[in-house]
Amino acid sequence: MIAFGGFVELYMYAWPADDVMSMSSDIASAVYDSLWYDDDLAMQKLLIHVILRSQHPVTVSIPCALPNLSMNYYASYVSTVFSYMASVRILMGQE
Repeated sequence: MIAFGGFVELYMYAWPADDVMSMSSDIASAVYDSLWYDDDLAMQKLLIHVILRSQHPVTVSIPCALPNLSMNYYASYVSTVFSYMASVRILMGQE
């Protein structure tokens, strides 16, 4: 029950963090698909900076404690926990 609670809590944090990461990546596509070439030169330069900055997605992480929080991290975390649980079960000799 405690492990299930931990899985749910991590999922509640990973889902919005993954959404922030994908939304920040989608900004470059949205700016490029706009009519940026019809704007004046100053606006075009600003939009180029927006495109360049949004190519590196915003990530949620805690240095030395939690890597980039995303759904990929959540899946690898769950997989690792199940592997450890299976190893302990084998070592204990229970079936």
